[in-house]
Amino acid sequence: MELALNGYHLFRQDRPVDRDGGGVLLYVRSTLNAVQYTLATQFPEQIWCYFVDSKGCRFYVGVCYRTPSVNVYSTGNHDLL
Repeated sequence: MELALNGYHLFRQDRPVDRDGGGVLLYVRSTLNAVQYTLATQFPEQIWCYFVDSKGCRFYVGVCYRTPSVNVYSTGNHDLL
């Protein structure tokens, strides 16, 4: 896989519409044993995961994308984000 980075786990969410580009990537160090997490939201270009520290606390990290100039999805989410 050309996007793989040694020592990191890749989380990926491609843009779900027929347009060039788009989507998001999230790299997390493999030793953190991150697990993908799905939010109940309508924003399509996002990816989230969580990992647990040595004390059992969960930490969530994510990436979302909002294009600065185009409302790609025509749903109103562009302005909300």
